[in-house]
Amino acid sequence: MRAAIDWIVIIAAGALVAAIARVAIGFFATAQGGLGPTLLDAAHPLPAAVAVAALILVMCTVAIGAARIVSPLLAMGAIGAGLGWGALGLEPMRQVLIEGSIGPTAVDGVLWTIVVLALSWVLLRSLDRVEPPAGGTHPDPLASSDALRAALVGAIAGLLAVSLIAQSDLRQQTAVAAVVGGLACGFAGRLASPHVRPVLVPPALVLAGTLAAWIGSMMMDPQVEAAVVSGDVPRVLLLLPIDWVAGALLGVPMGFAAAQGFLKHDDDVGTGAVGA
Repeated sequence: MRAAIDWIVIIAAGALVAAIARVAIGFFATAQGGLGPTLLDAAHPLPAAVAVAALILVMCTVAIGAARIVSPLLAMGAIGAGLGWGALGLEPMRQVLIEGSIGPTAVDGVLWTIVVLALSWVLLRSLDRVEPPAGGTHPDPLASSDALRAALVGAIAGLLAVSLIAQSDLRQQTAVAAVVGGLACGFAGRLASPHVRPVLVPPALVLAGTLAAWIGSMMMDPQVEAAVVSGDVPRVLLLLPIDWVAGALLGVPMGFAAAQGFLKHDDDVGTGAVGA
């Protein structure tokens, strides 16, 4: 019975976020008739910004509510899945790269990083699946060396995974690459710092993806259009900012739970079905 309730909550949370995301991206319409890929590319940025704000409000409310019924990691994963599914209708990065307008996309990524950090703090700062060091207390999830190491190692692992998986800017492929990157990020981050609560790990992936894309844009072939058509661009440039967000919210909890079997200490204490 408990498992059935958990699944109902998870599916309902993901479906609600997906539905709101579909509505929100409808406001991303560009002057050329496409959708996005970011609100700053929209023909009418103000309505798009309001729609995104409403989406973020729904995401946070649903995540906090779901976390009271299932575990925080499951709640985070549910809204990440919903966001990723709902955002599949956005245009790929192709036109943005051709036009050389990666700057606004980087701004979008930084703003999403702040949102993910706030949500991660609310959901994960008291995560009880993480045991403190023997005879000690949990390291600070924001400022300790353990937290920073988890974020750095996780972000590097996530970027490497995305670079291996992303082969084109097809939306389904970039979404899958982002989730795999999130999984690698959560897995590596937990193994690097098994005693710290992973508050910094999801936003670290979003920020790393944003910075990597911005740096990668400066390393592109001067013949941008030919490079894009031939696929000769840094692969981190193929993902939308919202892909990094969905990948972090869905993939990091998966990787965090998957790393459990590789840890020597017993951290099976928790709520919900995480780790199952």
